Amino acid sequence: MGSHFGEGRVVKASVQNIDSLSMDWKDEEVSVKQMIIIRPEDGPVKAGSRLSIHNESFRVVKAFPIPDERHPSHYELMLMSWGYEPESGGSSSVASSS
Repeated sequence: MGSHFGEGRVVKASVQNIDSLSMDWKDEEVSVKQMIIIRPEDGPVKAGSRLSIHNESFRVVKAFPIPDERHPSHYELMLMSWGYEPESGGSSSVASSS
């Protein structure tokens, strides 16, 4: 059947470039290129969700509620590159998988 994605939404985020290896939602080793931090009201975001930042597409490798799921102050999302999208104004958006 494949993945289903919800409606995209625009959120503000802090974007940090990183370069590390991690296991993704399918237990495959992938290269993590960016970490983003989002506000608690913009989460949670599931691993495998798609994001775009300035027309570059990413998949969420892992998502961590900080400090915990019950009372997160923010979420940290580890991202792997997924390619480029057509020009759309350079905003960031999140499309969560369901």
